[in-house]
Amino acid sequence: MGRAVAILVLAAIAQGPAAPARWDATPALVAPADAARTAATGLGGAAEAWSDPAAGCFALVQRLRSEAAVDDRRVAVADVHTSLRAALESGGAIITAWGLSRDKDQTRSVAAYSSGPFIGWAHSHAGVDATGILHASTATCFHNDRSPAHCAARCRTFLAGFAQ
Repeated sequence: MGRAVAILVLAAIAQGPAAPARWDATPALVAPADAARTAATGLGGAAEAWSDPAAGCFALVQRLRSEAAVDDRRVAVADVHTSLRAALESGGAIITAWGLSRDKDQTRSVAAYSSGPFIGWAHSHAGVDATGILHASTATCFHNDRSPAHCAARCRTFLAGFAQ
């Protein structure tokens, strides 16, 4: 992958997916996500969350960034995906599917999970820029049993924007 393409990929990772149409901002999901991210990775970052509470649909995006250049690019990127899986499992989720793909400039992971009454999916991208700074984004979308077909379709649409 050329340098210009790598820069575009890292810009997309930093941006993450857009809010689902007609979903409300849900800051109550952000604080626990920030705490879990900091505990699991030690990385700085920001989170945004949205929901359609009447339907039982929820989405969360976290953008992560190392404060300094990482010592080992491959280890740092792998740690993002390991931390995602560990965070899901430590929260009581049962991972029902897991996939990881790598190329020269980034890695992606995809998980399907269940946790109590929730069914969800998580996608994560991670890469290191030319200065050695790690950039990663994770998007998760989940729903309860209130309107599962509707929410699953909305989650697929939301996460499709993240998979690019």
